[in-house]
Amino acid sequence: MTATLAIPKIIAEVAQGYEGKPDYCDFYVRAAARAGADAVKFQIVYADDVSEPGYQYYDWYKQLEMPRDAWVATRDRAHELDIRLFVDVSGARALDMARTIEPDGIKFHSSNFFNRALMREALAMAEQLFVSIGGIAEPEIAALLEDLAAWEATDRTTLLYGYQAEPTPVEMSCLARLPTLRRRFPQTAFGFLDHAPGDSPDNVHVSLLAMALGAVWIEKHITINRHLEVEDYVSALEPAEFTDYVATLRRLAAAFGPPDLALNEAERNYRDKSVKKLLAARDLPAGTTLAATDLLLKRTPRIPAFAGFHDPAQVIGRQLSHALAADAPILAEDFS
Repeated sequence: MTATLAIPKIIAEVAQGYEGKPDYCDFYVRAAARAGADAVKFQIVYADDVSEPGYQYYDWYKQLEMPRDAWVATRDRAHELDIRLFVDVSGARALDMARTIEPDGIKFHSSNFFNRALMREALAMAEQLFVSIGGIAEPEIAALLEDLAAWEATDRTTLLYGYQAEPTPVEMSCLARLPTLRRRFPQTAFGFLDHAPGDSPDNVHVSLLAMALGAVWIEKHITINRHLEVEDYVSALEPAEFTDYVATLRRLAAAFGPPDLALNEAERNYRDKSVKKLLAARDLPAGTTLAATDLLLKRTPRIPAFAGFHDPAQVIGRQLSHALAADAPILAEDFS
């Protein structure tokens, strides 16, 4: 596992929650931007990309199809509000639509995980690629990463762990896999798809845990209002909740600090005030070669800040240049 914990970027996931309505798209972009998300993501869906006629959701997929001008307006609104627009493509026709609107990133759902030809097309047109690995086995992940390396696209791709069980119970999040994946594939960036119930008391906490485990992108659903039961609402937060969600992740990310072990100024001050310093245990004549029995460790206001010694090993075996009275501080100038 890499040592550095990145502050994650946050995707407001609309998915199919726009229900094929351009005015919903505009609402979601505004809400995501207001909340402070880094990106807003929609699924571009064409029924024939996803399934054949007669499949139980085929007619629903047809309702999600929107004309190019609706997607262009959505993109323009996102750029106006300085939030990135990502799209999830249902297949070849959806990718063609994405090509015309030039999103900032493209995501591949697990359903398209094995469509390498489509993935290569997406890499040719998108700055950033996301690939969901929900339901994908480890050897299959390894095979994808071999392909990405061959395409010189590893550094442009983030693998997103998590899956949608509408919603996914907190106890089924399996977050311990994130550090395992990071150790197994250290050259790869990993993110997390948070599908915890939107009305759960833990609707922020799962993402916080993923952040602490090294997720560099976190995706969370956003909905107009859970009571309206708009598509994909079960794992979603309402706009005000999403704003709090983003603020919480941003605020607590500051707790990471730098990954190196060098003491910062506050820690150095704490050390100087808290860790005991060396005093003479008895009257010590000049020329005394100090032994452990000659030393006391105590807190004292008589030694200037950052002066004196905390560790007996720093003075044992050294010879005093002048006499010290009992309880006198031991300082650098006491040695020749």
